[in-house]
Amino acid sequence: MGIQSLRAGAAAMTLAAMLCGCGGGDAGSATAAATAEASHVWVVNAGSSTVQAFAADAVTGALTARDAPVPTGGVPVSIAVAPSGKFAYVASLSTGEVFAYSIGDSDGALTSVGPPLPTGSGAVAIAIDPSGRFAYVASASASEIRTVAMDPLTGRLERVVARHALPGMVPLSIAIVPSGRTAYVVDFSGDRILSFASDPATGELAEIAAPAATGAAPVAVAVHPSGAFAYVVNKASRSISILAIDPDTGALRPTGRSVATGEEPVAFAMDRAGRFVYVVNLGSGDVSAYVVDSATAGLAPVGAPVAAGTAPRAIAVDRSARVAYVANEGSDDISVYAVSGTSGELTPIGPRVPSGTTPVAIAVRP
Repeated sequence: MGIQSLRAGAAAMTLAAMLCGCGGGDAGSATAAATAEASHVWVVNAGSSTVQAFAADAVTGALTARDAPVPTGGVPVSIAVAPSGKFAYVASLSTGEVFAYSIGDSDGALTSVGPPLPTGSGAVAIAIDPSGRFAYVASASASEIRTVAMDPLTGRLERVVARHALPGMVPLSIAIVPSGRTAYVVDFSGDRILSFASDPATGELAEIAAPAATGAAPVAVAVHPSGAFAYVVNKASRSISILAIDPDTGALRPTGRSVATGEEPVAFAMDRAGRFVYVVNLGSGDVSAYVVDSATAGLAPVGAPVAAGTAPRAIAVDRSARVAYVANEGSDDISVYAVSGTSGELTPIGPRVPSGTTPVAIAVRP
């Protein structure tokens, strides 16, 4: 399972075999663009160690590259945009660093904010809490989650303030509920998901319940905007698990329900309103669409899966839920789709757009 090819001289790593591309769409949670008039998309290129900013056409959603790609360090694999939409953060697999960038209001350009912050080896996923004061970084090789304090006004990363050890586990994705009081982490090696309370003052995590079972090889988790339930994508069992969130404690409870995906699902995203779910299937090279039952959280397939590029890895849906973007790590490009406002069905728009080398994560402004 891992980055299919880290071209441009990127070193092969044992940890890369565990990389699931959860940073697109989560990484942990579904991201979305700010407005149709000022929409931007950012793509993380693991092979060329860069982040490329794109402007999205207000009418068609078509992408145009903005300036030159911004260099990062090591093998960047995950990106998260702060809830304010003013800052973006990129995690590096090989160096274990997190890079902070300010986002240009009009052009979406990225500008470095201070030096990168070391957070430990094997950083595979990053999530930002709703207050913009803390980032959570998952380290698969170190089997831990690190809490990073940051300045919500400047976006600057300050320091690692807490480490939560997960002995023997392989954390690959993090999601945070809209209130910010609870976080969820998938354990790829144990076929389960863990629930944590987040201290609003320190950002420290405290486990609040026994882990909940998922399908085989869970790789990504996202919380529905209602905060009432969560979805987990399971790579080996080719499924999405549906879990209920306890309204009092925040703990996850398996519902016993799941839905089938394509081959090797690795990432997914929801529209801002939580009406539709989209899953990227690495093995079958396509995207599956589902409509969400608002009462039961059930998922119903929408038509047949839609073809993507070679080895699709990550997905994001814009704020208006009119356009979806898929990063294809094998063909070094981005697929663009129109989203039906009534059914959620995807329709390809134009030719695929070139990205950098080996794009593995994608984000849009919230």
